[in-house]
Amino acid sequence: MQTSARSATRLGRLAHYCYTRRKLVLGLWILGLIAITVVGQGVFGASFSNKFGSGSSESARAQRLLQQRFPTASGDSAQVVFSTTDPVTDPANEAAIATLVTTLGGMPHVGNVTNPLSPTARGQVSPDGHITFATVQFDK
Repeated sequence: MQTSARSATRLGRLAHYCYTRRKLVLGLWILGLIAITVVGQGVFGASFSNKFGSGSSESARAQRLLQQRFPTASGDSAQVVFSTTDPVTDPANEAAIATLVTTLGGMPHVGNVTNPLSPTARGQVSPDGHITFATVQFDK
């Protein structure tokens, strides 16, 4: 019996076996994935969470410190981007941005919103003056 160059090695023989029995191999892979999922849910539970507030890791200690001393800065932050055809410093655009910043500041769990056109905001307007962003700081 003559062997081809592909099946001369162990890996070649395995590839040949998998190819000639591809339906069986695919079925075994699917069963394996299902088994791993079932075992994983049995061991780790069906619900996953991304909470890191408990424990003694450095990130958990930092989170607790922020909640105790700086509650308005203890949550996540997000940026709201404004893009205009006219410069953002146009009076109509300034008014619209100020209105939205005020509205965002009154929403639940919003600790602070930085108006990108206020004197305290720096570097929040693009060089061409058509794009700016407001930073929203959440308390959770």
